Parts: sequence; C-alpha cells; structure tokens
Amino acid sequence: TTASPSESEALSRMNERIKEDRMSSVFQEALGSFVKNFAYGDAIRHLLKRGYTVERIMKEFQYPLSEEEIRKIAEEYKKQ
Repeated sequence: TTASPSESEALSRMNERIKEDRMSSVFQEALGSFVKNFAYGDAIRHLLKRGYTVERIMKEFQYPLSEEEIRKIAEEYKKQ
C-alpha cells in the first residue's frame, strides 16, 4: 500500500525530528565531555604525571567522573 501525501509528509517530519534529536543528543554528549575534560582533565593529568594510578585517583579524589572517563583521560595522556 502507498501512503497518502499527508501520511508521507507526517512520516517525513517525524524522521526529521528523530534525526534532530539524535544530533542534539550527540552534541550534548560531546559538549559534556569537553566541559568535564576542561574542568577536571588538567588536574587528572597532573596527578598522572605525579605517578598516581587511575585507581588511586578514584579512591582519593571525588571527581564527578566515571572510572571510564578517568581512564580515557589517562589513555590520552599516555599517548602524548
């Protein structure tokens, strides 16, 4: 069966909204990562430079970051 023009138009608008929502979600995630890295990245890199491990940073400091986020910062630091 073929959708009527008004149904096709409605589906098209719905697909556009879904795309916009996905793009917005990706942007919000990227912005959040940037802000966290800006706010805590230097401190974490400083601790890594001083010999702290990810485990020690997690234990001794209460950064509002997940272990995965701290590990990502540590991996990027080690690549430099």
